[in-house]
Amino acid sequence: MESTKYKILHYISGIDLASGGPARSMPSICLAMQQVDVYCEVHARQTENPNDKKLKEAGIPVILVNPPSGKIKSLFSKFLLQNVDFSGAIVHIQNIWDLALHWVAKECKKQNVPYVISPRGMLEPWSMNQKKN
Repeated sequence: MESTKYKILHYISGIDLASGGPARSMPSICLAMQQVDVYCEVHARQTENPNDKKLKEAGIPVILVNPPSGKIKSLFSKFLLQNVDFSGAIVHIQNIWDLALHWVAKECKKQNVPYVISPRGMLEPWSMNQKKN
């Protein structure tokens, strides 16, 4: 039986080494997926110290985008979606509070691209109590 090669496009706010949680674990997930013949790409904001060394060494494409400043910041999702080949892909969105990633989900729906949203702890009581006021 021929193996199927899946294509997963991972969208995450950022993978900076100063961050914890998803920014640390998502690259490991991609490396593990590659071991079972899954094609991965990582799409995230450019940060000062991205956690992308092992991904690049493994040949996993990492697309880091500089967010625009000012009023056009809300258009950041357009930069995240620029020149992306969604054909045959499943999109994995790893955040629920980032407006740009909301627009990625909206674009997936518009293009009939299957997607999964992982809240990655963002629905935990501690997280839900942040910035309540």
